[in-house]
This record gives sequence, structure tokens and C-alpha cells, in this order.
Amino acid sequence: MVKVRNANLGISLPQQKKKGRKSTGLSENLGVKGKGLKTSEQVKRTAAELSPHGGPSRKRSAFGDITNAVRLNQTGKSKKAKPTQSASAADILKTNTVEDALSSLVQESKDSRSIDQALPDLELLSSSSEISSSQESSESESSQEQEPKDSDTETLTCKETLLESEEEGKSYSDIKSSPSSGAKRIVQKSEIEDIDADTSDQFMVAEYAFEVFQNMKGRETLFPLKSYMEMQKQLTPSMRAILVDWLVEVQESFELYHETLYVGVKILDNFLMRCPVEREDLQLVGAASLFVASKVEERHSPCLDDFLYICDDAYDQPRFVAMERKILTALDFDINIPIPYRFLRRYARAASADVQTLTLARFLLESSLLHYQFLEYKPSLIASACLYLALTMKQCGTWIPTLEHYTGYKLEELKECVIQLNSMNSEPPKKNLMTVRNKYSHKVFHEVANIPPLDVLALDFK
Repeated sequence: MVKVRNANLGISLPQQKKKGRKSTGLSENLGVKGKGLKTSEQVKRTAAELSPHGGPSRKRSAFGDITNAVRLNQTGKSKKAKPTQSASAADILKTNTVEDALSSLVQESKDSRSIDQALPDLELLSSSSEISSSQESSESESSQEQEPKDSDTETLTCKETLLESEEEGKSYSDIKSSPSSGAKRIVQKSEIEDIDADTSDQFMVAEYAFEVFQNMKGRETLFPLKSYMEMQKQLTPSMRAILVDWLVEVQESFELYHETLYVGVKILDNFLMRCPVEREDLQLVGAASLFVASKVEERHSPCLDDFLYICDDAYDQPRFVAMERKILTALDFDINIPIPYRFLRRYARAASADVQTLTLARFLLESSLLHYQFLEYKPSLIASACLYLALTMKQCGTWIPTLEHYTGYKLEELKECVIQLNSMNSEPPKKNLMTVRNKYSHKVFHEVANIPPLDVLALDFK
């Protein structure tokens, strides 16, 4: 059993996921007399030790399949479906060029000798000369001569329709007809990409994704966060930053989902906004908040004894359970709190961002957890701001209409938050708040923390 301690942070963390890991409290950092640990060198596991194959362990969240970013090898690849012989005119128009569509329609018309089968979606009008000639001719002549004329008229009408739509700059794939009147209706192709169009994988439940995130965005108004340090007489923003930095290290040591970390911080802030907390109980509130979040997000959450152990046994089991009950009562047992991490993964998919860009945005977002000034921003807004800043830093995209549609924010609305995020990223890191930066400096996370920050003049919000 090894206890480790960071001399700068005054925090000790477990190095194994089993019982047998322990962390000292935050008492030394917060100026409180409490239990301490003997100083020893910190031993952290390498990324190769996290999985039996020598690579980092990977976990998939509940929304991972819905919101996961598009990979590099999948970007821009699509397969065109080949029309069959029995395909309708509308299907041919969707898959072929203008010339191919015309030749296919003419061939199908000659084979079937029927206008209704060849062009079911187009309304054809015969010229007055053809109508008069058909009335003067006999029934036998009409059956032999009218069909070629109608076929030529059919081809001419189809060609005129396609040329007109081409001149107007409209898409052939959007030519539709009214089922009642048969009139043609040409719809202009939208600039917004449907990121949920692929429903081949039933486990992705893509057909519900849009409604799920609309509901999450609507619940943001139920959990507004306001500045609460005026009410907390014994706490300061730096104390909160130290606590969140410790929670990030606990999440990494326990190999918890990132969603668990974000939910735990949200529970912590919502509780501190409602109830005054003494300095001696700050670590207890943070540990209990993460414990509640792990029960919601994790498949197999750590047991209570593990959380008591990482707190250096500073609190006993009845006291820990009492704090857990107090937190749930203060939040009225409503802990389904929207978090920016889920929004970020969703928006990165809409931007077709690669893994490195998404990881850079995750680094910015996780760094913002430590800073008190980002407390009042809505989760969806700060997720959008982190994604835009990452896209700008990587020079791999702009704020396209698809992003504006799915995020609900225009670029001008993100300006203030983006500037603050860039300023945060440009500041020299503090020695006692290095957990997030060290985490994302590893090659597992593409070393995105080493990417140089942007000059504020390089930000363009036009």
C-alpha cells in the first residue's frame, strides 16, 4: 500500500483502483489543521499500463455513439447508390447527371410505351397541334402515331424542366411532386447538413438525438449558476480551483468517465450556491459530489470506502453519508444537470472535427472548470466557444451554418466567452494547478496542451 503526495498541491492520490490507494485531504492548501501524510515520491502509472495491449483504456459514454466526432478516415467519403432498371424518374434524377437522367428516361419510355410509367412525377402538356392531329386521326392511327410524339414531347418537357432548374441554381435531387395535383415543386438544397441521417446502427438511436439534445438545452434554464462566493464567508475562488484540480486527478486515478467529472463539478457548484460550507468540509463536499455523480454515470462506481480512503480517512462513513444526503436534499434529488462535455461532442460531430481538434476543445473545456469566471455561462454556450477556439487554433474550420443550426448560437454571441477562454489559455500555468495541463500534454491526448495559444488579434468574429 503506497500513499503519494504532491508537495506543491498538498494532495495525495491513489495509484491503484483497488483499496490500497489513499489521498491526503486539502487541509494544508486550505489552511486547516488536519491529518497529513508522510512525504514520498509520487509514482504515476504510464498510459501503457492502463490497458493490457499497452495503450490507453477506452470507454464509451451513454451518448458516445450519438455525439462522437467524425474520424479522419471517414470524412468526405460517401457511396452513391446505383439506380436499378425499375427505378423511378425521381430516383434517377437523384443519382445521375442531367445527360444520364435524360437518356435513362428516353430508354425507359421506349421500353414501356407508357408516359405514366416513364415520368410519374412530372406533369406533361401536349401541344395544340398534337391534340388536333390526334382528334382528326382514327383510333388505329392514334395508337400507332401518338406514342412516338408523346415520347418526344416527354423528353423535351423533362429537358426544359432540368435546364430551368439548373439556371435557377437549384438541386435536382429536391424535385418533388404533390401527390394530389401532380404539380412540380422544386426545393432549394439547404446548407445545413443532417448529422443524424445515418440510422443504420440501431444502437445509435440517431432518430432521437435531436430531441434529446433539445431537451438537454431546455433544462439549462432549470440550473442557472450565479456567483456565490459572497455567501461563502470561509471560501475563495482559489480554494475551489484547488478542489476541482484534485477532483480531476481522482477522476483520472479511478478511471472514471469524463461525464462523471463534469456532473460532479456541477453538483458541487449548485450545492455551494445554496448552502454555506465551512472550510473544513470543502473536501468532503467535493468527494460526496463526485460520489453521487459516479452513481449516475458509471457502470460500476467506486465504493464508499474508496472515497473515504482518498480523503485520508479524514471523515468517517456516517459523516460522509450525511453529507451525501444533505447534497441531494439541497438539489431536491434533481441531478440530471446538463453538462458542456456532451454538448461539445455533439457540436464536434456537426463540425466534422477530427480527433485532435476535439481533444483540443476538451482541454480548453476541462481547464475552464478550474476558473470561477466561467461559472455563469450556459453549458451549451461554453461548449460552442471551446469548439470555435479549437477550430481557429487548428485552422481547420469556421462557424458554418450547420454549427449555427445545431448549437443555436451565432458567432457574435460567442465572442465574449471565446476571448476569455483564449486569455485563460494564454496565461502561464500555476504550479499548484497542473493536473489538467499535464494530462493533456501526454501523447494519448495528442499533446494538445503544448499547442501555442492564439493572439487575441487573430480571432475573427465576422
